[in-house]
Amino acid sequence: MPHPVVPDLVAAAGPAVADAPAMTLRLAGGGRFGSARRPQVAWAGVDGDVGPLSELAVRLTAGARGLGLPVEDRPFRPHLTLGRWRPGRPTEG
Repeated sequence: MPHPVVPDLVAAAGPAVADAPAMTLRLAGGGRFGSARRPQVAWAGVDGDVGPLSELAVRLTAGARGLGLPVEDRPFRPHLTLGRWRPGRPTEG
């Protein structure tokens, strides 16, 4: 059973997504979030029409906040998450 806020979130996201133009995006570079000793996320960079993508992220964030959902305050960084390291697991270096 979905969380009770899901239908409201979908309804709020609809207009934000509908107003987004078609975008051409491509993967460019990559890296990790977190330190070399404690990486958290492996990511691939996104390049291309990142301006409209960032604007979409702002609209989606506003919709979530309007529903009282917690939203991170850090700036949007266009990327594709490839994987996450599990806490407490050693990394291979």
